[in-house]
Amino acid sequence: MDFDADPLQPTIESVPAAGFGLHLEERGRHLFCGAHDIAGAGCPNCDRPLMRMMSLDASDERIELAGLGVERVPLLFCWLCNIAQDVTQYRLRGDGGMELLRFKRGTQGPDFPYPGYPVSFPEARFELAPVPIAATDAPRHQVGGRPFVVQGLRDVRCKVCRRRMRFLACIADDATQGGTFAGNSWVQTVFHVCLDDGVIASYHECD
Repeated sequence: MDFDADPLQPTIESVPAAGFGLHLEERGRHLFCGAHDIAGAGCPNCDRPLMRMMSLDASDERIELAGLGVERVPLLFCWLCNIAQDVTQYRLRGDGGMELLRFKRGTQGPDFPYPGYPVSFPEARFELAPVPIAATDAPRHQVGGRPFVVQGLRDVRCKVCRRRMRFLACIADDATQGGTFAGNSWVQTVFHVCLDDGVIASYHECD
């Protein structure tokens, strides 16, 4: 199992243990960005859908997520409200929907993170490509492995079982077709998973 090597940080296991980057491919099984109709995935603060940053095909054996009992694992976030200021947790349902378990209430200021923010960015498909361990010193899209995280991985506990959650993915600021998630190249969104309870946690870090 992989973990954050910083001695000042808690030992955070990763799933999958190996790290993968994104290789855009027209027939790729995984999805980057795009609109969705996931039941229960509306932002309780904004009255808009939570933004789908990534959707992982759980049947891909390399990412070791088949035990969650779902077809796809959506990585969801909202940059437009106070959800972005704390850890959010949601539970995946076998029917493809989800249930919010924890989120921060409240709204951001006008035009945050920038004016004209879209409901979603255009969808792209990708496959996974192995990446070296800790081979970068700047944010990048990564699934599993030992990531570069600006402030270090947080010790996130599952809302259901209270056990430490594993690192699943980090997503850098660049979206599809030249878009950006937050307008800051040193911003990244981090996702953890509890395999036992099918819970995903998300939060953001920045320099």
